[in-house]
Parts: sequence; structure tokens; C-alpha cells
Amino acid sequence: MDSSSCAAAASNEAVASVATAIAVQAAVAAAVGGQEGKESLAASIIRLKAEQQQAREAKKRLARDLHNAQRRASRLKKRARQLTDIDLVEVLKMREVHAPVVEPAAVLPPVEKPSAPDDVLAEDD
Repeated sequence: MDSSSCAAAASNEAVASVATAIAVQAAVAAAVGGQEGKESLAASIIRLKAEQQQAREAKKRLARDLHNAQRRASRLKKRARQLTDIDLVEVLKMREVHAPVVEPAAVLPPVEKPSAPDDVLAEDD
């Protein structure tokens, strides 16, 4: 296990323990509040903190995924720049061989816009 996966595992464990602690605090606050059907102020604060923590985690996850996708695209572009003309021709030939065959009957005719009748234009004057 490398250092980044160890750090991620430790982070996940910390998040899980925080979430458990928040859930326990919310249960205690709800029990102490004693109001049926209504959320006490302390319980609502704890619930909002838990939601905020989840939103932060989601934001971090999205930022990490975006960063990884951008790096992947950069690597692919760098590799594509290094391809020769012969390599590109081979790729096009492979795509042509594996491309699905489209039957001419499946292609729809272009849709024409209807023209305005002459009598409609005359009535607008």
C-alpha cells in the first residue's frame, strides 16, 4: 500500500468516525430535547454540521475527479502529438473496419421549412 492510499484510508476512517460521532450527538440531542415531531436547536445544528461535512467531502471528491480527468486528457494529447502520419492512417483504417455499417434506408431525408403562403403576407399589410 503506497502513502497516498494509506492517507486516503486514514481519511476515510476519520470521516466515518466523525459521522458516527455526529449521529450519536444528534440522537442524544433529540432525546434530551424531548419534543416529539420537532427538531431541537442543538439537533438541527448537529444535522447541519453533518450535511456540511458531506458537502465538503463531495466537493473534494469532485475536484479530485476533475483533476484526474484533466491529467488523463493531457497525457492522451501528449501521446497523440507524438503519433506519425503512418500511425494516424493506421488508426483511421482500423476505425473504418470496425465502424458500424449504416444502411441508406436508415437515413432520413432533410426536413424542409414550410414557406409562408402569399395570401398571409398580403393580409398583414
